[in-house]
This record gives sequence, C-alpha cells and structure tokens, in this order.
Amino acid sequence: IALYSYMSGKPLQDLKHLTSKDKGALMHSLEEISGFIGAVTSTSTNGKTLISISASTLDPYTSMTLVNTIASEFVEFTNKKDSNGLFEIKQLLEEKLSKNKKILQETELALVEFKKKNKVAVINSRTFEYSNRLAGLERRIDAIKTKIEEKKRLIAYHRKELKKKLSSSLSINDGRSHARNAVNGRDKKLQIAILSQQIESLQKQKELMIQQGYDESHWRVAEVSQELRKNSAKMRKLVQSSSESEVVSGNSSSELSAEEIRNNIARDERSVESLREQLPILLRQKERANARLSEVPKADQERMNMERRVQLAYNNLAKIQAKMDEIDIQIVSLERKVHIEALSNMPQAKKRRSLFLKLIFSAFIGIFFGIIIAIVLEYLDSSVRHKSDLEELGIHFLGEIPDIYQGRKTKFSVKSPAQLVTLNNPESLDSIVFDFVRSRLESARTRSGKNSNSITITSVKPNEGKSFVAANLAVSLSQLGKKTLLIDCDLRCPSTHCYFDLPNDSGLVDLFEADASLDDVIHKRYTPNLDILTAGWGCKNPTVLISSEKFKILMKFMRSEYEYVVVDTPPVLAVADATVLANMTDSVVMVSKYRSTTKHEIMDAQFKIHQMSSKRVHGIINFATDRDEVVTYYPYVMPGKAGEMSLFDNKKGDHSQKDDLKKFEEQLRRRKAG
Repeated sequence: IALYSYMSGKPLQDLKHLTSKDKGALMHSLEEISGFIGAVTSTSTNGKTLISISASTLDPYTSMTLVNTIASEFVEFTNKKDSNGLFEIKQLLEEKLSKNKKILQETELALVEFKKKNKVAVINSRTFEYSNRLAGLERRIDAIKTKIEEKKRLIAYHRKELKKKLSSSLSINDGRSHARNAVNGRDKKLQIAILSQQIESLQKQKELMIQQGYDESHWRVAEVSQELRKNSAKMRKLVQSSSESEVVSGNSSSELSAEEIRNNIARDERSVESLREQLPILLRQKERANARLSEVPKADQERMNMERRVQLAYNNLAKIQAKMDEIDIQIVSLERKVHIEALSNMPQAKKRRSLFLKLIFSAFIGIFFGIIIAIVLEYLDSSVRHKSDLEELGIHFLGEIPDIYQGRKTKFSVKSPAQLVTLNNPESLDSIVFDFVRSRLESARTRSGKNSNSITITSVKPNEGKSFVAANLAVSLSQLGKKTLLIDCDLRCPSTHCYFDLPNDSGLVDLFEADASLDDVIHKRYTPNLDILTAGWGCKNPTVLISSEKFKILMKFMRSEYEYVVVDTPPVLAVADATVLANMTDSVVMVSKYRSTTKHEIMDAQFKIHQMSSKRVHGIINFATDRDEVVTYYPYVMPGKAGEMSLFDNKKGDHSQKDDLKKFEEQLRRRKAG
C-alpha cells in the first residue's frame, strides 16, 4: 500500500477506501513489484544452518533495504509460527494458575476455621501413611488431568490451523499443476520418512556391532556403512527436490504442511488416549485409600482432607509456575532459533594500508613460519646428534669428538700427521676428549679383570673418521704408560700410515702372504709404548685373510704381548671384515658422524655385528660441532719448572718410567717403615 501510494501519488491508509479500479491498479503494481524482487534477489545456503540473501540493483541503498527487510520479515514470521502452540499452552496454564490460587485461599481459610472450632489432636503414623498415599494419588490424578487439558488445547489449535490451511489451499491451488505438485510432495515426504527410519535402524545396527567388538574395517560393519551412505545420499536428493518444488509452488518453507498438522493431531490424540487409560487405575487406588481412612474418626478425617487439599493446591501452584517458566524459556529459545547473523551494510571504500606495515607483517609471518618449519625439520631429523640417540639404540656411549676444523683459518690436509691432536697438542680440548674415552675404556678393562684389552674401531659407512679416532685413541692409551699396538686391518683402503707418516711397503699382508717376520713389518716405538702394524699392499681377498686361522693366532699372540690392541677396520655396511674382527676382540667401538649418520644405518650395522658376536657395541660421535658439554680447565704449572712433566713424561722411554715407579715405591716403603 505504501509503495502504491508513492507510485500513484494518492494518500492511502488502508484497503477499505479503495475502489475496484484502484484495487486492480494496486494488484497490478504488486505483481510488478514481486516480479522485480524475484529478478534482483537470490538466496544461497550451506545446507545446514545458514541462509544468505543477496540483491543486485543499480542503487546500493535499495539493495541493502530490500535484503534487510526480507530477512527481518522471514525471521519474525518463522519464530512466531513455531511459538504459537506454546502460547496456547501458556494461556491454559495461566487460567489454571488463577483457579488454583482461589482454591488455595478457600482451603486455607476453611482449615483455619476448623482448627479454631476443634481441638488439634495427635494422629498416629499409620493414619499419616494412608493420608500421604492418598495425597500422592491425588497429585498424580491432577497431573494427568492437566496433561489431558493441554493436549486437548493443542488439538483444537492444530485443527483450527488445518482448517485455515485447507481453505487457503482451495482458494489458491485450484489448477491441475498445483494438485499434481501436492501429490508429488506428499509422495516425496513419505519416501523421506521411510528413508529416515531405515537410516535410524542402520545407525543402531552399526552402534550395536561396534559395542559387540567389531572393528570399523570388518566386512559386516563396512556393508552397513555402505548401505547407510546410499540411503543418506537418496534422502539428501529427495530433500533438495522437495524444497525446490515447495519454492516453485509458492508455499513458504517455514510453514507446516497439512500432512504435518494431521500427524501432530494424531500424535496428540494417541497421547490423550494413553493418559485416559491410566485414570481408572489411579481412581480405583484412590477409592481403596479412602476406604482405609474411613475407620479414622470423622474429625481427623476432615482435618486430614483439608490439609491434603491445601498441600495439593500448593503443589499444583508450584508445578504450574515451574511449567510456565519452562515455556517462557522455550519461547525465548524459539525466538532466537532463527535470527539475523549480520545485516547488509553500504559498501565502503577500504583504507589502504601503508607499504611499511605490509613489509613488517610479511617479515613477521616469514620468520614465524620459518621457525615452525625449522622446528618440524629438527624433530623429523633421524641423524645422530646427541648421546641419547645412541643410548636409545642400546649402544654404550663413550664420548663426542669435536670437529678439529671448526674455528680454524687453515685446514689440515686429509689424513696427515697434523691430525694427531693427542700427540701434537696433548693439553688441547680436542685431546682431552680422547682422554675421557680412554678413561672409560680403562675402567671397563679394570672391572672385567683382564690384563689386556683388544678394541675393534669401525664405523657405519665411509668418511666418518674411524681411522682418525683409532690413531688418536692409540696415542692416548700409550701416553697412559700402557703398552699399545695399533693394527691397520683396512686392507682395501689403508690410512694408518698416513697419520704417522710411515711407509706402507710392508705390513699385515706381507706377514701372511710373503713370509715376512713380525719384526720386519711392525714399527716399534714410534712414540713411547706405541707400536704400529700397517696394512701393506696387494691383498687379493682381505675377508679370507682376516677370517683365517693365522690371523686368530696373531691376535692371540698380540693380546699376550700388549696391554691394548687397537684394530682399525673397514665400515660395517661396506664389507664384512669388521663383523669378523668383532668376534676376535674384547670390545667394539662404532664411530658415527654428527648429523650425517642416521639411526636406521646404526641399527643395521649393530644387527650385522650381533650376527657374528654377542659383545656390546660402544659408540663415539665424531665431528661434533657443539662443545657445550666439554669443560675446559687451566694447565698446572710447577713453580720454576714451567713446561716440565712431574711423573709421566712422554719423552722418556719405557725403561726410565719403570725405574721412576720403582723409586717411588721404595720411597713409600721407607716412609711407612720410618
């Protein structure tokens, strides 16, 4: 009417003053307006809880007003429709509330007058029991009657709505197409109901199977899940097609159909019948309770009846008030069941952000994600980095050898005498680490009670520094005053002679194949207490040579002559020499490279060693870049004798060290005797 008044220029308050000509013009204008709205508006939904309304017109303000008006009207109509039935029940409860208030006032006044006229007597417990039982029966009877009245009120309301629905459908849907659409809609709703029942039964069947112990991958559970998906897809298609047909037929999706109203009426009628069936039973129980109370004196009976009526009125008031509170909560929740999430606004020009802020934000995001990626990569890194990585694999940790190239301006040449840090600079940090490893090996030999200890030095794969560790460890053991022998058993790629700058013309190969003597091939006293047996050249089959009986006899002889025998062997994963030698020596030391050797490679190497020997594998991490765990200490300098050694001097020979020890023991004996 407002739009027509604006378009025609005639003031119009209501429809009563319209002529037939004006009504025709008004209906024509409304058809044009509705067609325009249908052309410029569109809706979309996520299929669950959200409906989006959009409009595209030349004027943004018109689009905003149109969309907000449609949304507001839809929300108001839907919420009002859902809460009409609750308003009917609330009206009934208000009537009963006022009636019960009057009954309560009358019964209380009557009880007061009765107590004034008669003396209050004490009633026994049995009479109270009968009275309480009768009061409970009366409360149940009154509650059932209240429910019956509520259901009747709802049935009357639904019948009134059904009558309106039928009359409106007859006046609007008078064509064949509308009748056909209604029949198709009823058929689709029937199919949807059947599919929903099937889906519910399949879900219960699946839950029962899972409770009985069936797994999700079991073929019976898989069949039920597949059938459940098929029925869900069918139901989804039927719901979409039925919603589209409702939009085409012009019915509002928020209104209840005639079939749904009939179902509600039938459901309420069945509920009324079941409640009426309970009433006769309760009435008979009430008669029995009254019969038992008939033996009580009339004054007591009248007093108990009056008190019971007062209590019943109080209970009814409390129940009605609680139910009204529940209905108010339901009405509020229904009013918010459908609500506007966000109103449409006029488009505004966005404020452009400055380039400086964008750069700062981009840098922050880059740093944040860079840290996250670094943490993830560090967590997923399976290389050896710490002693705990070796201990998790069952390897006894001996120590970490630092990277001797770290922090140095000049690089050492590969496999040169400059890498003998224990010999060139015994007080350096790199040499102290080998002293730690030496002390752990010495304590293990002392606990075992053996006079000698043979050690196999190997690695997981090439270029991990096993020969470097073997050479420096042998020098460190000899500095302790222990007679030590270093044997180079890496016959394929020997390197021990490079560290000590020795010729490799004759060695272990010549001892077995060229009938050379031990004195010809062994290099004695390179440093005090250290002998070196190089590998030699020209071995055709190193594995056969190392596995021979001659080599076993040689190892047995060397263990009787030396306190420590250090054997440098090839990598475990490259050839089988190290696994054979592990069975001939007392202990096995496996060298792994920091952040290069993986845990999986160490497990494979350890498995190969344990196939030939049951000895425990010790581990050393080489080329470690982190030195936080190594503690430095200042050197001990004797006053007036800087740079001199007090007891064990590496420049002294074996004979002079023994003489010093004998002199020291004799001095202690004299002091004890004195």
